[in-house]
Amino acid sequence: MRYLIGLMCVLALSGLARSECAPQEPGDAKALTDGRWLNLPQAKEGRFRVTGNVRMDPPAGVESSGFPKLAVFTWRYRAGSNGMPRDGQELRRILEWSSRLDDLLMAERTGFQFGKRGGANRLRIYFYVANVEKLKALSSRAGEQRIGTKMDLSVADDPNWEEWKGMLRQTESATRDANTLLYQKLSKLAEQGNSEAQYHVGMMLNNGMGVSRDLPSAFEWFQKAAAAGDPLAAYKVGCFWAGQFPDVVLIDAQKALEH
Repeated sequence: MRYLIGLMCVLALSGLARSECAPQEPGDAKALTDGRWLNLPQAKEGRFRVTGNVRMDPPAGVESSGFPKLAVFTWRYRAGSNGMPRDGQELRRILEWSSRLDDLLMAERTGFQFGKRGGANRLRIYFYVANVEKLKALSSRAGEQRIGTKMDLSVADDPNWEEWKGMLRQTESATRDANTLLYQKLSKLAEQGNSEAQYHVGMMLNNGMGVSRDLPSAFEWFQKAAAAGDPLAAYKVGCFWAGQFPDVVLIDAQKALEH
């Protein structure tokens, strides 16, 4: 089914389709998400939609105490009927500049970019930095002078990274709601006997996404899907028998090999 194939892609990108036999504890998730970005939920400003993205974790070894300054570059543009910039070339130059600036800041360990938000005639790019004058110098090196439209720079003290935490809370709330809805839809398909959906329900229960973590129930769904011929579910059943979660089922090497 095309619908389920699309869901598999979404789930795989979310980390739900992992099928390694190594134990999957909740604490492991942070290491897998370092440096990744999430989309912000859409909001409305006037008649325009505003969206963006936010970094999930700081660069390795970075602490908020070393980067207490919040710096926000704002580009104000002429928008089309959809609220997006009419000058696509200028937008591309700004995004390329922001990427180069991020690379320079991290290379010199003086700051990093943590988010973007665009719509309603403006694009905002967010950084945390140790030194504002250094930021300005590196911005010039990154090619700010090649941008035809002047950008505004605002700076504020934010030693606890409250701006970033607020953006993450928006994203996490939207993600939880989406996962809950996805679990409900997949559960209906699983109850109807769809093995693909049964596998994904098992993974969501396995990882506690969209539902409370329930390893015995996850194992039951993996068994159902495996019995219906789903190869990923069969592999997960083998992982359980091999000792991935010994508190759920006793280790049985023969049954593990059979799957």
